[in-house]
Order: sequence, then C-alpha cells, then structure tokens
Amino acid sequence: MQLLKDIVLLDGMYDKNLEYLKQLDLFIAAGTVKLTEVQNTVLPQMKAEAEQSGDPAQAQKFRDMSQLANRFEKKLYDLKLSRMISIQTAPQLRIIQNNDQLLVEKIQSSILNTIPLWKNQIVIAISLFRQQKALEMQRKVSDTTAELLEKNSELLKENSLNVARESEKGIVELETLKKVHSDLISTLEETLRIQQEGHTHRMQAEAELGTLEGDLKKKLLQLKDNA
Repeated sequence: MQLLKDIVLLDGMYDKNLEYLKQLDLFIAAGTVKLTEVQNTVLPQMKAEAEQSGDPAQAQKFRDMSQLANRFEKKLYDLKLSRMISIQTAPQLRIIQNNDQLLVEKIQSSILNTIPLWKNQIVIAISLFRQQKALEMQRKVSDTTAELLEKNSELLKENSLNVARESEKGIVELETLKKVHSDLISTLEETLRIQQEGHTHRMQAEAELGTLEGDLKKKLLQLKDNA
C-alpha cells in the first residue's frame, strides 16, 4: 500500500516539476533580457556620466550597479543549474515509479503464492523464540539476585567507612582556604595587569585608526583620479 501511495505521490511530483521547469524558463528568459540591457545600455551610460561629471558619487553609483549586475549574473547562472536539475529529475521520477510498480506486482505475487507456505514455519519460529526468551529471563533473575546481594554488601561496607572518615574532617580544609587565598590574590593582580594592557592597546589603536582613515581618504582620491 505504501508503494502504491508513493506511485501516486511521484505522479504529483512529476507534474509539479514540469510546472517548476516552465517557471524557470520564464525567469531565465526575463533575467537574460534585463542583464543584457544593463550590461549594454545602463552601465555604459552610467560610466560615461561619471567620467564627464568627475563626481565621486556618480562613480560609486556606477561601481554599485556593476557589482549588482555581477551578482545578478551569478543568480541567473544558479537558475540555469536549477533548470538542468529539474530536467534530470523528470526521468528519475519515472524510473522510481516503474521500480515501485514492479515491486508492487512482485509483492502481490508473493502474497498469493509464497506467504501461505510460510505460515506454519512462522508459528514454529515464534514458539521457539518465546521459549528461548523465557529461559534467558529465568537465568537473568538468578544472576541478578546474586549480584544484588553482593553489591549491597559491598556498598554497606563502603558507606560505613566513608561516613567514619567524613565525620572526622573539619567543615573546610586548611589547604582549601590557602588555595582560595592564593587564587584571589592572583586574580586581582592579573585583572589589574589586563586593564593596564587594555588601556595601552586602545591608545595605540586610536592612533592606528587615524592612520587608516588617512590612507582610505588618499586611496579614494586616487580612485577618483583614475575614474
């Protein structure tokens, strides 16, 4: 029954895949037209305007549009890859459907001819399996009883000795207090050192930021000249 349901499901997937393929064709065609327009008309016009005006903002708009066109071209390529996958999916779905149909026919043949011969052997196998499980359960009960007695005896001894040891200890060991004191002093010293280093680092970073800003301004002016 599940295979028969799969055959129907695959039919629906096949139809949806064809519809998806048609949509991809439309998107790819529209995208190709628009990309051609941008590359052959819009970008040359924006470049000419930027060169004539000498305005850095116009040059930046041209660069932004160029990057946008590049990303759009990559997206269009992805759609073409998806189209090829959709084309390959159609025969794959039909192959799976055909295999399912062959299996359905084989299973139906087994139900009519083979399965009746198994019934007696299945009943015998189930009876033997239950008998084996009953024997294993009885064996585990005996083993568990012996193990429980031994573990309780060992646990009683261990707990009694641990209680005796703990009752002789103080609330907190002196070594513990020494360790806490040492860690506290070390923490205070390290914190002060880290704060001092952070202050020094920030001062250096601020100076470097000024240098970076100057380099960026210089590079932007060079780009303007080249444009």
